[in-house]
Amino acid sequence: MKLAIAIFVVGGTVSWVGSLLLIEEERVLEEKYYVAKKADFLVTVKLTGTLVATDVVTLKSELEGETTIQSIVDEGTEVKGNTIYETKAGDTIKSIADKQKKNSLSIQLLNKELDLDWGDLPVGQEIEIPGDLLVE
Repeated sequence: MKLAIAIFVVGGTVSWVGSLLLIEEERVLEEKYYVAKKADFLVTVKLTGTLVATDVVTLKSELEGETTIQSIVDEGTEVKGNTIYETKAGDTIKSIADKQKKNSLSIQLLNKELDLDWGDLPVGQEIEIPGDLLVE
């Protein structure tokens, strides 16, 4: 009978210690995990870096050197090319530009190899007037 009581006491003690360990393990598990709740999500980004275009189109041309695209016309639009103008008495770069509805600087750039004195244009001088497309 003493053996049965001893076994009962030892078994009860082991059971009691086991239950204490389970309680401690549950407490540790509760502390280890956190239930997430819906809330704002804050993101911090550095203010340095490089912006890169995501949609890049490469335009190629047979022109040599550097060029500047000033504008792009819609597909199917008819454009007029350069024309020749013969200077008359009293013409100035401003009067020619106004008559032709062109920018005086564009006319001068197009004719820069003629090395003209734009303040005193000779009568009968042929100069190019830029068309709708100006290539510099």
